[in-house]
Amino acid sequence: MHAWGLGTRSDPTRPDGGNNGESGRADVIAYRNSLAVAIEFKYGKTGFNPFSKTAGWKRKQRLWARRWCIQEFGVDYYLFLSMGTHPPHYHPEKYMPRRSWLIPYHAMRSLERVFILAQMAGDTAIQQTIPYRAGKGYSTFLQEHKLDAIHLFRDYELVWQKGSNGKPGYWQCPEQHIFFQRYLVPRKPLIALETDNNIVRRFELWKLIPA
Repeated sequence: MHAWGLGTRSDPTRPDGGNNGESGRADVIAYRNSLAVAIEFKYGKTGFNPFSKTAGWKRKQRLWARRWCIQEFGVDYYLFLSMGTHPPHYHPEKYMPRRSWLIPYHAMRSLERVFILAQMAGDTAIQQTIPYRAGKGYSTFLQEHKLDAIHLFRDYELVWQKGSNGKPGYWQCPEQHIFFQRYLVPRKPLIALETDNNIVRRFELWKLIPA
């Protein structure tokens, strides 16, 4: 998170730094200037079941997000979801290279409903696990309607940048991503050098997300 230019807090229960003993808090509360954002990290291999009581987006986490982020403080809440069975740079047609998405709270709530309601409308057996890719082995309905993580979460996907010269790879947040637009785009010049009638401005570009 620090590579984004964001500070982090990992100890408080509430987004404002208070601690009232409630469980379900986000894994990270990051901030930049006066803006705070809560981020919950989730992982899967061939799929992700957001309704799972053990590995999903748990009820107590949803309640915490709604109470402290949405209702109480108006703080943004994101799910960092990463799925795959192979390293990110593997060929996507032969393997399941790891992919990651940074999904806003309301978008995730909407997309998980879309996943379930579409199946109900299609009069097919309800599957709660959102597959990484709805290919061979999944129902024809899921395949035909592209009901999988790759398609449902495409607007929130991060881009993998392979490491080099001994440096590890990292996830990059694209400039069109809503998170980049709200938290990472430079707002003011940090240094202004005046040369004749030209002003050279240097910005810090906070857009790299470490693996």
